[in-house]
Amino acid sequence: MASADSLDSNNIRAMIPRTLSPDVPSGIDTQARLKTATAATAKDLFTQHSALSTALGCTLSDCIVGGVVCPTHPVGLWAADAECYALFSSVFLPIVQALHPRCGDVLQGWQHPIDGAWQRLLLDDPDPWYAHITSVRVSAARNVAGVRLAPAMMLGDRQKLLSAVADACGQRLGGLPGGPHALGDLLGTDMHGSQQEYSAVSPQYTDGLFNEMGERLRQHGLLPPPAGKQLYMSAVQQLCPQSLCHSKQFHLAHMACRDPYKAAAHVADNWPVGRGVWTSDDHRLAVWINAEDHIRVIATEEVPAAAGDAADAATTAYARLGLALAQIAKVVPFEVSPHLGYVTTSPALLGTALRVSVAVQGIVLGAPHAREVCDALWMDADDLGQGEFLVSNQLTLGISEVDTVREVLDCVAELIKLERRLAKAHNATADSTSETHSDSGA
Repeated sequence: MASADSLDSNNIRAMIPRTLSPDVPSGIDTQARLKTATAATAKDLFTQHSALSTALGCTLSDCIVGGVVCPTHPVGLWAADAECYALFSSVFLPIVQALHPRCGDVLQGWQHPIDGAWQRLLLDDPDPWYAHITSVRVSAARNVAGVRLAPAMMLGDRQKLLSAVADACGQRLGGLPGGPHALGDLLGTDMHGSQQEYSAVSPQYTDGLFNEMGERLRQHGLLPPPAGKQLYMSAVQQLCPQSLCHSKQFHLAHMACRDPYKAAAHVADNWPVGRGVWTSDDHRLAVWINAEDHIRVIATEEVPAAAGDAADAATTAYARLGLALAQIAKVVPFEVSPHLGYVTTSPALLGTALRVSVAVQGIVLGAPHAREVCDALWMDADDLGQGEFLVSNQLTLGISEVDTVREVLDCVAELIKLERRLAKAHNATADSTSETHSDSGA
């Protein structure tokens, strides 16, 4: 067995079973593929499509404005409505195929596989030692059929959709104790306040402060952690030309939502007015309304220390997510395409629009190799420090929901096995060294 010091790209990949590794290029190639596709779509295409608009009145300008204002963003393109993917296909599809190497040729009638039946999740426990996995979080984005997407929505559109989805949650999730919260209430701002009232209180959120309820939801993984002000402003300076950073409207939007690209793309217009979140009282289910997509459902499940089965936790969380989506869809139908799966604002989420995240601890000896192991299996590994990682899927198009959950847990299992192998080798080396010293001393 190779020692921790001797591991490199070749033997790391050799340790991963071939049956787990997707038959697609390495994730390392993604950025190069994306840059090539983005450059190809930029040439003369705006002129060709500038006079076109969708049935809902959306234009190519609505889709590319975020990338024009923030030219260093890796994608620079968001759909203003579902028809944009078809009407401006020569712009969107090269980027879709660069982002999703499993999707095949969407121009040749390729079909996205859909399999969301949680009953078919027959999973092996990736952590039979009950020592490494602490929680599972699954989330899925959805957009309502026949409604403009975030970059093209007006305030009235957002408020109408917020009311409709909140009512749907109240009707269909009534058996689950919980209720709606305006996003402004969680930030200490008035959801129905005027722009003047909102601009007066927005600095509070700029400094990264939630109120008590908002902080409680954040601790349960149902709200994103607010970025530090210094880190956030650094991102603004990198993404956006300085001349645009001084626009009052842009300043209010991006300082509130903490994402300069969303602000530039008009996804954050009127933030936080017209946004809300429905949460269960046990904080294991949340339905975000009018963030990047119309709806994002989040389900979480803790894995009890020394006794929890991570496979059961993943199945429970995914089942809760699937049942909530099915119930909401009975009131507000979702936009779905046979080729692109569930239609999302960002091309990067097309397909399942599903993100499965597993929190793993105790990855110490394997920490330097965690990202490489995950990248080889098309997973992301966010290093949380002190041996903790958050492992989540990269791919959403060309893979079903059930397979996504299974592949994330398979990747986590490989990461844990690597740590166990390295720990065993390390202990054997330490024991051998100790015996040598003992013999020499004798």
